[in-house]
Amino acid sequence: MALRICSAYRTISRDALLVIAGPIPLHLAAEENNDEVPIKKWQEEWDTSDKGRWTRKLIHNVEDWTSRKYGDVDYYIRQFLSGHGVLMDFLHRIKKIPNGNCMYSDEIDDAEHTLFCCPRWENGRSALLSDVGMITSDTLIMKMTKTSEIWGKVGAFMKEIIIEKGKDEKMVRTYKHRTDRRSWSEDVLIAALHSILHDHKSVNAASIEHGIPEATLRRYIKKQNNNEPIPLSGGRFRRTFSDAQEAQFVTYLTDLSIRAFGITSVQFRKLAYEFAELNNINHQFCKTTKLAGTDWLKSFMSRHRISLRTPESTSLGRLFGFNKVEVTRFFELLRETRLKYNFTADRIYNADESGLSTVPNKKPKILSPTGSRRVSKVASGERGKNTTVVCAMNAQGSYVPPFFIFGRVRMRPDLLNGCPPNSAGIAQPSGWMNTEAFVLYLKHFVKFVRPNTETPVLLIVDNHSSHTSLEAINYCRDNGVVMLGLPPHSTHRLQPLDVGFFGPLKTFYSQTCDNYLVNHPGKQITDKEVGRLFGQAYLRAATVGTAIKSFSACGIEPFNAEIFGDSDFAPSMVSERHVTADNEFLSSDDEPLAVPGSSGSNRIDQAKTKNNEIQDGKPPAVFNKTEPEKLVNLILPGPSGLNKMDSAKNKNYETPDVEPPLLSKKNQPARSMNLSLPGPSGLQQKKSAKNNEAQALGTMSSSSSSQTISNVDSRVTLLEMRPFPKYTRPIKTTKRIKQRASVITSTPNKEEQERKNNEKNLKEIKRRKVDSVKVKRNVFQENREKQVGKKKKTNDIFCPGCQESYIEPPTEDWIQCNTCESWWHESCTAYEKDGTYTCDICL
Repeated sequence: MALRICSAYRTISRDALLVIAGPIPLHLAAEENNDEVPIKKWQEEWDTSDKGRWTRKLIHNVEDWTSRKYGDVDYYIRQFLSGHGVLMDFLHRIKKIPNGNCMYSDEIDDAEHTLFCCPRWENGRSALLSDVGMITSDTLIMKMTKTSEIWGKVGAFMKEIIIEKGKDEKMVRTYKHRTDRRSWSEDVLIAALHSILHDHKSVNAASIEHGIPEATLRRYIKKQNNNEPIPLSGGRFRRTFSDAQEAQFVTYLTDLSIRAFGITSVQFRKLAYEFAELNNINHQFCKTTKLAGTDWLKSFMSRHRISLRTPESTSLGRLFGFNKVEVTRFFELLRETRLKYNFTADRIYNADESGLSTVPNKKPKILSPTGSRRVSKVASGERGKNTTVVCAMNAQGSYVPPFFIFGRVRMRPDLLNGCPPNSAGIAQPSGWMNTEAFVLYLKHFVKFVRPNTETPVLLIVDNHSSHTSLEAINYCRDNGVVMLGLPPHSTHRLQPLDVGFFGPLKTFYSQTCDNYLVNHPGKQITDKEVGRLFGQAYLRAATVGTAIKSFSACGIEPFNAEIFGDSDFAPSMVSERHVTADNEFLSSDDEPLAVPGSSGSNRIDQAKTKNNEIQDGKPPAVFNKTEPEKLVNLILPGPSGLNKMDSAKNKNYETPDVEPPLLSKKNQPARSMNLSLPGPSGLQQKKSAKNNEAQALGTMSSSSSSQTISNVDSRVTLLEMRPFPKYTRPIKTTKRIKQRASVITSTPNKEEQERKNNEKNLKEIKRRKVDSVKVKRNVFQENREKQVGKKKKTNDIFCPGCQESYIEPPTEDWIQCNTCESWWHESCTAYEKDGTYTCDICL
């Protein structure tokens, strides 16, 4: 009965349905004759119910709602009171549509968003605000039941929304052909016309052979005889943009994507709307939200094989660091080193460290009921403890046993239980790699690889400061290890371990951690279990094929200096300055930019001004054949090799010197077969056969006619509306030398490290002289007396790091923790003489 009273869906919960409809539940009405008692019990049940949360947010008091003097709940009001209706979130929950996002924004389309936030209904919301005043979810029912006039205005607004949303949902993607009309394709039409005009077949024979109505063929032949463009769209649905214009969109999106500055679906819909407006293209896009429709976006994506992807976060350092100059320098050093020492695949190694957390970031997918709001998975803790593991492998598929750095003070042998055979480990308070730890790893590496000065090995590492110390360089030179440093911020493409090994290893490690937590409920993962869990994952990941493919993907073995193309270096073109072989930056400020910024009203106004000039018959000043190329070169600086790629792509944006006046919307020619289609090579190949057939049929118009259509398509180009992103780096005046790819064990690097060590030693000597004067002031004794309040025996003070007692007079420097006020030997801490000190216990 309640369903019929308010015309509700059967998906509404019983509690919410009874409140919206108004009748007292039967089990309450039968208990007492007094009307006040059932209402109070109904209110208590309504307050404690776990159903109808949105309805309860609107209708707080059941008595006030059911005792209102006017206001009928119709089909439209009920949808907003229950949240069940023409709402994307509800339709998604009942599996009618793939997602619950709003058609006009990226927000979840529920009743609250539609009523109070959606930009599509901003005009109606503003009119309601002037008549009724501010309305929120908490005050909506209170204001509606205040007067019948307000109820009517709010109800009319809700009805308008439901009707318009219903119309918008009848989208083109749901259209299905009800007849066999226009069942032939463009290729079939071209073949039929070719058989009539060149093979001299009759229209009836061609109609029967190709399955095209005779009247249709006669109409197309008449168009061809009159030199009219042949429309190929068919049906009553017409595409907003022509093939040439959509090809520009595809090229533009591709260029943005390879530069790592891809745009979202909403940004692209906004760009399509502005493009249609500025070029006077007839469209059916929403002029309130100023966005192209989601229908158009989905059909565009399906036509051009474009998908919505979740991007991988890439730092600016990696975008700019992986450039052609630095990568070329690395391969030159690799070639020279390989030729000098005649390295084979079994003597080329790569070593790198990675972190193992007791709480892995990657979680496996689990099975859960559809529609679950929150799906949880057990974890070992809120934040994990880090353990560093150093792995190494060669290009032939052999692996060096792992080396562990545990984040603790003392090393215990049981920490290596279950680790891969011959693994080693040390304890380091921070758990990270440092200079001393790397030297210990080099000894571990030499123990199993067994290089010497007669048969050296090549060890490729990154340029971390711990890898370039003087002690490490001397040890490598004495034991036949040639270390080659990678360019900074390029390990994600040039380091074999990062490219092909650590990814699967982390996935397998996460799976083993998850299995451990499931098999041992309530038990946390600690340092004791990390080695054993890592050993299980390592045996699965450390395969011969993984190592060989990882070195091959980086171009190291087999040697391939051309493995990375221009598209791989495209993200570095966002930087405004060119990187030269001498590691200098050249500014591109020699010529002013001809385009405004990528956003704002200036670019739209300037584009409209150019458009108006064209309509008045004035040739635009910057619309010529050479200007777009000059424009692109200014916007997209970079290595010279990349300009060749860009010059070919940006031909799509060229326009002729002088354009004829813009055709009116009524006189614009339909999309035709004789249109030259710029765009990616794949699209050109797809359309080339059709264009050749059209030329053979004689349907190609003169060059001026083709240019006219092209001019209409590119009157305001995408590059003028939204130029490619550009980053202007500030020119620094500091003399800091940038790290580059280098042979770390070479003599120049060794001499540089010796110079740095000498400077560091001189500073240390000066510092100790100053510290010795400070110790004589007996600051320690004064602070100790203030802390205790009376003198203490000196043997009561001891260093928590080494457990040694304080001796009077002190033989070493002591420092006090600013938090717990305990005293430490300065040599037992990591204090760097800067600011206050906090001990490791308090961190």
